[in-house]
Amino acid sequence: MAHKKSRIYTISLVGSVGIPARYGGFETFAENLVYNTDSEFNWVVYCSKRVYKKQTISSIFNNARLSYSSFSANGWQSILYDSTSIIKSLRYSNLIFVLGVSGAFIFPFVKLFSSMPIVLNPDGLEWRRRNNRSLWWHTLSFLYRIGIRSADYVVCDNELTARFVSRFFNRETIVIGYGGDTKTIIRRESSKECCFDFPNNYDLTIARIVPENNIHIILEAYSKIGNRNIVVIGNFENSSYGRNLKYLFNEYSNIFLFNSIYDVEELNRIRDNASLYIHAHSCGGTNPSLVEAMYHKKCIVAYDVLFNKIVTDYRALYFKSADDLICLILNIDEEQIGEIENAMFSISEEKYTWKKISDQYSELFNKILQES
Repeated sequence: MAHKKSRIYTISLVGSVGIPARYGGFETFAENLVYNTDSEFNWVVYCSKRVYKKQTISSIFNNARLSYSSFSANGWQSILYDSTSIIKSLRYSNLIFVLGVSGAFIFPFVKLFSSMPIVLNPDGLEWRRRNNRSLWWHTLSFLYRIGIRSADYVVCDNELTARFVSRFFNRETIVIGYGGDTKTIIRRESSKECCFDFPNNYDLTIARIVPENNIHIILEAYSKIGNRNIVVIGNFENSSYGRNLKYLFNEYSNIFLFNSIYDVEELNRIRDNASLYIHAHSCGGTNPSLVEAMYHKKCIVAYDVLFNKIVTDYRALYFKSADDLICLILNIDEEQIGEIENAMFSISEEKYTWKKISDQYSELFNKILQES
């Protein structure tokens, strides 16, 4: 008689805002990874109290234990948020899985006093693309280098990121992408934010409202088209960039700007009813919002960078400016839309399901744990 594998190993997940997902790609990834592997590992997920209201804070989610920090998971405080979480993890974990490089400065110190394996997913290469080379930009660059050089294992979510790491750091990496099949998740909650008044026909963008995601290009294009609706969902109130976009474009009758929605079922409905999906991210790796739209069989119109082309297998439509986007939208026909929809779904089924992604991570973690 076969016996169920005992749950021996504890893995700490550090670097996301937390679960349930309340911010962006790392959080969606964390929630799905835990959901799909909770029968194999004991998970401890670190969360920021600043994102979760008191009445929604729980000690358990999807069988993962949640540990809360008072620090913010973003900006300068993310360095303290990640590093203190890593230190806490040393007491009870068998492996630490770190998302992003904010806590990377502590990796060498951990290696001095512990044999704890550290697996790093460094995210994309945003710090290489920002024009404003601020102190934070230089800090991220520094942390990225430390993280890549001192982590025991490096996982990249995109082949292009892996090539960069291999070329500039002579470092072997593992490539594991993101999943897009959000319909497989059962979220045990609902959101009052789902009651927005959407237009009957619309194109769609779901993104963090940050300059490198080029929301301004999308809104500029649709402000000039006039006869086609665009719905943009994101955290507009979290930055001056987002608030300024609302001020400039909220009065256009064909532009609908909504704050972030986290109810999975509602987001699935919104995606399913959209005509086109406009993806303007200019950096990163395998962007979750992109593969999620692909799984929902959307015609993808993406910003013309190699990251997006690799994810869509060069079979979507691509733009570099508002004028490019206007031209694509005005000239696309139903036959072309159908061909791209089918291609995107086929690619997502082959490469970007959470079961496949989680199985790859499970295999990696088990290999590391058994060898350590």
